[in-house]
Amino acid sequence: MKVIALSLLALTSLSDPLAAQGESGQNSRKHVRLLCLGEPPPWREDIKGGVRVQLPPPPGSLPPSWVTFKQGGKKTTLAMRLSQLTQPVSYPAASEQLEFLEGKSASGDPWFVRPLPKSSHSLIVLWRGSRDEKWFKPRGKVLVDSVTTFPAGNIRLVNFGHLPVKVRIAQSREVLTIEPGKGLIREVETGENELQIEAKDAAGKRFRIFRNVFKIKSGERVNAFIYKADGVKPRRPMKLYLRHEVARNYQEKKEKRVR
Repeated sequence: MKVIALSLLALTSLSDPLAAQGESGQNSRKHVRLLCLGEPPPWREDIKGGVRVQLPPPPGSLPPSWVTFKQGGKKTTLAMRLSQLTQPVSYPAASEQLEFLEGKSASGDPWFVRPLPKSSHSLIVLWRGSRDEKWFKPRGKVLVDSVTTFPAGNIRLVNFGHLPVKVRIAQSREVLTIEPGKGLIREVETGENELQIEAKDAAGKRFRIFRNVFKIKSGERVNAFIYKADGVKPRRPMKLYLRHEVARNYQEKKEKRVR
C-alpha cells in the first residue's frame, strides 16, 4: 500500500506542491467547505411550570449556528454544526482572501479569515481558539481537498491534537507515528479495513483513541481527523472524526429559481 506522509503545512493548499498537479490555476471559480471539530457543552436545563426546559449553551461554547461567506458583493449563508461538513461555497480564483462572518446579517468583524488557497478545492478545519478555549475566534487549517491530491481509495489522517499518535491501518503490521500538526494519506482496500489509533498522555500512560473497522466503497475516500477533546472532564484526551464520502470535485449548489 502506498503511503504519502505530509506535514500539516504540506496538507494545506497554501504550500502543497501536489495541489498544482492536475489542477488548473486559471480556473475562474474555486470551492471551499468548513468543518468544526470539538464537543458540545454539557446539557443544562431548568424546570418551568413543571416542564423541563433546555437552557441555552454558554456563550462561545459552540460555533455559530450560521456563518455568512462574504466575497465581493456576494453573500452566502452556511449552517454550522459540530462534526458536520458545510455545503461548499464558490469564489473567484482572483480573490485575495476568504472571510466568514458570524450569523446571517454579514455585519461586524470577520469570524474567521484565511488567505486565498491555491487549490481549486479546499477544506477548512476549525477548532476552538487558543486564548480562551472558546469559539469566538477559532483556529483553523486549510487542507487541499481536490481528487488529484486526495483521490478515491485513500484515507487521510491528520493529527490536529497535542500528542503524537500511533496508527495501524488494515492488516499491516507497520505502526505509523503521526506527530501533532502532521498528516498522511494512505491507500486502502475497498471493503472493510481495521483502524487502530492510540497515544500516551502526559504521564506516559497509553490510551486508545479508536479501534474499529471502517468500510469504504469503490469511488469513496475517508477523512480521519484526530483532535484534542475539548469537553468538560473528557474520559480520553483525544478523539477521532471519521467520515467517508464520494471522492469528487464538488461545487456550490445553484439556488433553484422560484417561478
